[in-house]
Amino acid sequence: MPRAKQITVTSLSNSAIKRWLQETTQEFTEGNRPVKFCTMIPGFHLRRGTALSRPDACAWRLRYRMASGGKMKFLTIGKYPAMTVDAAAADASEKYTLIRKGIDPQVVERERNAETLKAEASAKNRTLRGYLPRYVEERLNTRKSETSGNTTRSYIQAHFWHLADRDLASLDSDDISDWQTRERAGIKNKPTKGEETDTHGNRIYVESKGNKPISFKTMNEHLKRFKSLLQSAKDDKVISHNPLADARLSDANEAQQELTLVNEERRLDNRRPLTRDEIAALERGLDAFQQKLREERDAENALRAERGTKLLPDLNAQNYAHWFVPFCFMATFSGQRPNDVRSLEWGRHLDPDTGIWKKHTEKSMGKLAKGNTPTLVKFRLPPRAREVIQRWHTQQGSPKSGYVFPSDRTKDGKIGRDGYDTAWAHVKRLGGLPAGLHFYTLRHHMPSFMLQQRYSPFQVMKALGHTSERMIIQNYGHNMPDDDELIDVMGTLESAEHTCHGFTEPRIPA
Repeated sequence: MPRAKQITVTSLSNSAIKRWLQETTQEFTEGNRPVKFCTMIPGFHLRRGTALSRPDACAWRLRYRMASGGKMKFLTIGKYPAMTVDAAAADASEKYTLIRKGIDPQVVERERNAETLKAEASAKNRTLRGYLPRYVEERLNTRKSETSGNTTRSYIQAHFWHLADRDLASLDSDDISDWQTRERAGIKNKPTKGEETDTHGNRIYVESKGNKPISFKTMNEHLKRFKSLLQSAKDDKVISHNPLADARLSDANEAQQELTLVNEERRLDNRRPLTRDEIAALERGLDAFQQKLREERDAENALRAERGTKLLPDLNAQNYAHWFVPFCFMATFSGQRPNDVRSLEWGRHLDPDTGIWKKHTEKSMGKLAKGNTPTLVKFRLPPRAREVIQRWHTQQGSPKSGYVFPSDRTKDGKIGRDGYDTAWAHVKRLGGLPAGLHFYTLRHHMPSFMLQQRYSPFQVMKALGHTSERMIIQNYGHNMPDDDELIDVMGTLESAEHTCHGFTEPRIPA
């Protein structure tokens, strides 16, 4: 079958170009480079390159001037021989048509390139890698006064970062099935050492195998976090729909069912009152911690006195040698989360004279972003706790406002989330407390102790400012005595034998 004749719109041809390249004398020059013009398309030409090793490395160009005037312009169309004669001529013809209509092809090219870059940027933002920073900053960190989204960011990166470069809209239930298989096999992602980040500001995570499998409950919580991210991406119009809105995990396998039971037993074991031995060890640790700080301060001031430099404040003249002492006391005997204790403010949340605590829990502040009211906790501190906080208030200069436990090491002026870790480690070591005793566990002492002393769940709920008896029973009900005999709540609070914080002989750390 004979080949169809190709329509030629240019006077240039491959044979003519090859002869031209071999010529030693060439008449037309552009920037001291030889050029060969087309006689059919005005301004269309081939300009020879400068590389001696590549005499055929030329560029297709279009020379033109707009009808409205102005200087002569040049537009590169493509490279020869990568771009064929016919392709270059067709492109030049289209651009010349635009010129005749008064449209500058360079402007069209710039707009087209801008649209391409915008589309590429949009595609990158539709990925988990691209959207995660925006989600954390605009959706999570705005719920509270600090970087509250970092924990969620680390969870998502640890468990879903193998999907980092996937278009969020392309995810489906098969991806969740594959992810569930990975989790069961102990495959997750871990951050690299150092502070390296990618172009979007995310920490670098790499795949890690052989990790301890997580429970079905924890897996479901991670999936909820990921689905919340996708829903936010839909609300932000990054994607048109949430592709995993109806995604569900397959049933837990036998290993996960067993792990769920083990974790539940472990969870309930941690929700208990401190033993008398642990309370005594906590007292020893706090006393020894303060004594150590006072001795170190005395030694430092002795050296300063010898050098004639300014002395540091005498810790022996203060009620507490370190803010951690009243902080620990409050965390243990208020029954509140450490995060709520460290964000307490004088006057606004805590009245040192009456001991009334009135504060929305930090954990529930995210409800504000959805137009809901966060959980308000209001109660009166027990007598001994009031005495401790009044001493601390006096030591601080009786401020009317500001954080109860301020810090000069953070931008917002309050103790960091893990600012108490170092002090807690010292207290545990000095007092002989179990090394594995987490500071957060102290929060469970108060409700557990009250139930153990036959307070009703309702009384515990009211005394500690909670909003649900069901939550008290679910988390601490295993501490209730077998019988249902109750004792008078106020009588117990004021009795010498059973104080509200569990000491047989209550005393104030000094």
